[in-house]
Amino acid sequence: ERMNPGSAQPTRHAPRQAGPRREVAHYDYTDPQGSLVFQVVRFDPKEFRQRRPDRDGGWIWNLEGVNRIPYHLPEVLQDDTVAITEGEKDADNVRACGLTATCNAGGAGKWLDAYSEFLTGKNIIVIPDNDDPGKKHGESIVKSLDGKVNSLKLIQVPAPYKDVSDWMESLGVDVFVRGSQLRDLINRTPHTLKPLPVYTMAELESQ
Repeated sequence: ERMNPGSAQPTRHAPRQAGPRREVAHYDYTDPQGSLVFQVVRFDPKEFRQRRPDRDGGWIWNLEGVNRIPYHLPEVLQDDTVAITEGEKDADNVRACGLTATCNAGGAGKWLDAYSEFLTGKNIIVIPDNDDPGKKHGESIVKSLDGKVNSLKLIQVPAPYKDVSDWMESLGVDVFVRGSQLRDLINRTPHTLKPLPVYTMAELESQ
């Protein structure tokens, strides 16, 4: 962020970059009631920045003092099965196939244990990018969720596709086909963290 001359306060405008750029997408992060907490903004040439609303209808281009929350939090809290992708575009593409999907702001390497608290007791499907940072990101999520979720599958996107969005684009535009292929991939993937066992009262008493 840039500082106003003679002031300790950050500017309320996006920092200037060399060459032209344009905003191509923004992703809303909302609280459980659906109120906007912050946005992730995507620019072309590819760049991501985060901003929060001010009290005057404008934006402050930092997240100082803002509680970090997962993407699509209201849906995450309501559903028993949640997919975790590496970015917002991937989450939206998976969501379009009928699955609840989320991610963390900032991409690979930015998962916080605080996010895992929102996922306690759920069935989780982690779909990281198909590269080394993605692999490490997926492993960090698995480690963070171990002991907190009901079950977890770590999905590997088919090679040579770089991420789930890239793979889906290769399947065409039909959402039904995309959803069918995604569910088939999920079903064929073994559990990384197996479902917790369910016992009858008689079995519990015998143990």
